[in-house]
Amino acid sequence: MPGVYKKKECPNCHKEHRKRGPYCCQACHNMDRDVTAETRQKISEKAKEYYRTPEGVAKKTLFSLERSGEISGVSIDDFAVDIPSISDYELPPGYDIADDW
Repeated sequence: MPGVYKKKECPNCHKEHRKRGPYCCQACHNMDRDVTAETRQKISEKAKEYYRTPEGVAKKTLFSLERSGEISGVSIDDFAVDIPSISDYELPPGYDIADDW
């Protein structure tokens, strides 16, 4: 039958599937993959860079507080800061808001 692959078993989770390739999903493929020290270093650098941003700090703080049991049910949106609208400010002469165009 065209477009249908033969039945095979995933080498990682042993599920039967009819998908292309030996693995049933990307997660099983990733578990069976060898990660080099260079790749681990790059992932570590990107994670450290992310956790220096305001979003990263909020996420890290939230996860550590939830893990310690100090808080529960708090979302990242609770850490969000409101961005003021340009309509809250008086614009210089000659400028107007895009909504007025």
